[in-house]
Amino acid sequence: MKSVSFNQIEKFFSSVTMKKYLTTKYSFILIALIVILTSCNSTKFLQENEYLIQNNQTVIKDAEKLQNKRTLRYELTYLYKQKENTNFLFFFPREWFYFATQDAKDTTSLDRLQKKYIAEVPSIYSDSLTRATADAMRYYLHHKGFYYAEVDFKTKTKKKKINVTYEVTPGRQFLIDSVFYESTDSEVDSILNAITEDTYLRQGVGFDLNLFESEKTRVTNHLNNSGYAYFYPSYIDKMDVDTFQHEGKANLYFRVLPPPEDSIHKQYRFGDITIFTDYDPSATTSPSIDTVIQGYRIISMDERFIVKPSILLNSLFIEEGGVYQQKQLDQTNRQLSELGIYRFIRIKETANPDDPEILDIRIELTPDLKMEIGWDFEVNYTNSNSSLTPSDLFGISFKPNYKNRNLFHGAELLNLDLNSGVEISPFDSTRFWNTIDASLQADLYLPKFQDYFGFWKGLSNIPFGRKHKLLNPDFYNSLKENSATHLSAGYSFQFILDWYRSNLFSASYGYDLPRSPTQRYIFNHIGIDYFYPITEQYFEDEILANNDFFRRSFGKQVFVSLLFKNLDYSFTSRQNRFGESYFAGLSFELAGMEVWGVNALYNEFSLNPTIFKPGKNIEFSQYFRFESELHYQRKLNSRNAVASRFNLGFAKAFGFTTDVPYVKQFSAGGANSIRAWLPRGLGPGGFVDPLSLQKENRNRLYQKGDIRLEFNAEYRFNVIGPMNMAILFDMGNIWTSNLDTTRYGSKFLFSRKCVSGCDDGEPGNNIYNDAFYQQLAIGTGLGLRFDVSYFVFRLDMGLKLRNPYPASRNADGKGVGYWQSPGKWSFREATFNFGLGYPF
Repeated sequence: MKSVSFNQIEKFFSSVTMKKYLTTKYSFILIALIVILTSCNSTKFLQENEYLIQNNQTVIKDAEKLQNKRTLRYELTYLYKQKENTNFLFFFPREWFYFATQDAKDTTSLDRLQKKYIAEVPSIYSDSLTRATADAMRYYLHHKGFYYAEVDFKTKTKKKKINVTYEVTPGRQFLIDSVFYESTDSEVDSILNAITEDTYLRQGVGFDLNLFESEKTRVTNHLNNSGYAYFYPSYIDKMDVDTFQHEGKANLYFRVLPPPEDSIHKQYRFGDITIFTDYDPSATTSPSIDTVIQGYRIISMDERFIVKPSILLNSLFIEEGGVYQQKQLDQTNRQLSELGIYRFIRIKETANPDDPEILDIRIELTPDLKMEIGWDFEVNYTNSNSSLTPSDLFGISFKPNYKNRNLFHGAELLNLDLNSGVEISPFDSTRFWNTIDASLQADLYLPKFQDYFGFWKGLSNIPFGRKHKLLNPDFYNSLKENSATHLSAGYSFQFILDWYRSNLFSASYGYDLPRSPTQRYIFNHIGIDYFYPITEQYFEDEILANNDFFRRSFGKQVFVSLLFKNLDYSFTSRQNRFGESYFAGLSFELAGMEVWGVNALYNEFSLNPTIFKPGKNIEFSQYFRFESELHYQRKLNSRNAVASRFNLGFAKAFGFTTDVPYVKQFSAGGANSIRAWLPRGLGPGGFVDPLSLQKENRNRLYQKGDIRLEFNAEYRFNVIGPMNMAILFDMGNIWTSNLDTTRYGSKFLFSRKCVSGCDDGEPGNNIYNDAFYQQLAIGTGLGLRFDVSYFVFRLDMGLKLRNPYPASRNADGKGVGYWQSPGKWSFREATFNFGLGYPF
């Protein structure tokens, strides 16, 4: 971090803008901070010819035609042999703590704590390490095909600090002209030249040794899957590069060497395949079962197979006499792991004593515990000291769970989850407890794909264009081989004192498909949900009677899906070389389509059109719901990281349903959302619920909407040991998709519009609905996190930076006064949220 002079600090804090907002107490804090910063001068500890590194910089020169210049510069920064020291809490140099605790006589516990968690060894400039950095950059550029690259460096000193600038002139990157694959083994040579179509070393591409390493991996994998069980990357010679044939171009020679004691590489086939279904290396008894089923030898220590042989054999992708393929062994290992009943899986290869080109396979399966009981808990606390809506909510929930990994000896997985929780207001003398929650969820996973209705097979046979099918054949094969059939049933109960008791029964049937280590699909065909609320008189009089939208969405409802219920997709990337990782989640839900279609068809031919109902005062709901979530995280270094999330949700009723059911709508605010607002206390749009301003309802916010748009970001940094902090930024809101006359200002619009009183000739009666971007609530704040073993305890303080509604409007209806001045911030206006784990 660059140093700031005392004169610069003084000039900034004496500016007109700052004077406007600073009070006496803030001035005192700032003066104290300046005095402390002035005393934390690290350079006073340096010897005469020592300099602290203040900054490293890399400049790439004469590279107008260079592609990915920014990426190359970023890669070179990882080669610095010396880096500038970091600061503790942004301001205090960590090297100062190192110097300050070097006194041998000073061995207090505070000094030991500073040495362990805060202090950093000073980064004192070394000419030899700087030259080593330049050499490493030059070598790295050669590695990437810049054979005439030059690297120099310059230094600039000021007040015992030094800035180092590395000047990089990469020159021309050599391009690949031709690639020649060679091997003295004729079989291998023919294979090499037959698979060149998929090479990474393409003509015209800039040469990079990373591409050569990728090509080595590709060729090795192909040979491993073509019978060459013991072919390794070490059998591929170093890349021979010929740059003398053409200016700026290179011919590459890719050579495969013979094994040390032979002239050719051996090809193998699979031999005997033996499976130990309950392997225990410490067992002393003889097996109870030793039999052959469909050509596979199966050995069991128990008189009864732990899992049915048919299930076990469906997970095998190797067979006796087949050409050795590493991918088949990997797929077998992965499929056995997906059964979820084995703690350890070992697949061993041994040479057949009668034929040296045959490899016998031994599969050792060590079962996991069949039954397991565990538990989890969750604690959350929300505190808002707002003068309008003070609130304290403390919630705790207990979550026991039961797992049976082999319910019917067919590798079926049963999960039972119980959740019971309570939310209380510890400082409210009139209502101590606020909410009671309880739920029971049962999930049964069958280890194979069950297409009872032939739905997926039918989709895979429907033509789509001339050359394609409606369902990609690869996806269908993956579904058959890797998916698990998923049956679920659940019940949840919620009781809010004096408001309502809600009951939700649900059941579904579908599939869970882990397509790859980074991708997952969850698809449900059939789903039936029944929402049954019981309202209290106060709730009916104060809320339902005054809100038609809420009343229509809160009745008894059945959500039925017979062909399609929902599709969830998730992608989780691995962290790349820049410290970046991504997550993408998509969800689409549809209910009532089949019922509405049959009902509409009936009404077309019926003399007495009607709306189907499953019971008295119970309605079939028709709606669709879409939600997407994108996460981005970047680890800047071992102490700092940035994380962000973008969330978009949209729900819409159709058919005979006028409003999206309340339980399917979106809310905003709370510990995992816009943290400066209470849960369900933000929106929709610019609407302010009058009921929420009443003290007796401060913990009973209920606002929801059809649309949600939200962005969250955090700058996370380590403070000391397990204690971390974060700077928070949240922005977003919820909206209704239709005009709601009981909640003016709540509709999602692209431009401001007058929605009431517009034609009565009285401008003072006009009610406006702002554009959605004018109704974005913005919050900031600080977070404190303790990373303790398996738990992360989190306390976030949210401060309102921008309200979604104006303080007033001028004559033409334009809102003014959305922003809140930081000078008016105080703990009284803050919202505190306590929880477990990171919010995203």
